[in-house]
Amino acid sequence: MAREQQRRMAKSKEAAARKRAQEDDFDDEDDFEVDDDNFLEDDDGEIGSGDGDALVFDLDEVDERDAEFRPVPPGTYEAIVDDVRWGQSQAGNDMMTFVFKLTEGENKGRTIYDFAVVRKKDNTIDQRGLAKMKKYVTRITPEVSLSGFRPADYAEDADAVGRSCRVKLRVQTQQGERRNNVTDVLPSRGGDSDSGGFL
Repeated sequence: MAREQQRRMAKSKEAAARKRAQEDDFDDEDDFEVDDDNFLEDDDGEIGSGDGDALVFDLDEVDERDAEFRPVPPGTYEAIVDDVRWGQSQAGNDMMTFVFKLTEGENKGRTIYDFAVVRKKDNTIDQRGLAKMKKYVTRITPEVSLSGFRPADYAEDADAVGRSCRVKLRVQTQQGERRNNVTDVLPSRGGDSDSGGFL
């Protein structure tokens, strides 16, 4: 039992390291830096203290439409798996949540969520959700055994975190709001094996 816990902890640390390495690509270190006096500065100079109390903005130039959620346009995007979670929906259904972070283009850094409900509250198995989970698992982590697959262990082991892939998105209206839906997960075109990409 102790060996199994050590193995999981080591895998979790590896996944966290892969995620940190991927997140470094999203840092805009040239745009902002913290100086020795704990002041945030941009290319034009000081904009306020690091604690946020002294921040000053020119809101005349801010477009209020930027506060509205805008879905990513339909298409296929390079991404990494930012997180995988096993849990229950608000309705009490068992589900796997896949969190993807886009890595290229004007939508770089945007986060996309997708869910695979595999068992409903009444204990019936959702075959569609089960098939979706299998497809994502095999495309993101082809080395994972499907025999005796335990979703909670897969999420906890974090083998998928930091892996490169492509997500195919569409825009759909749900409850009066336009949202992104993942229609497919594909191998990354880059296939960066160092970050756990596809074989």
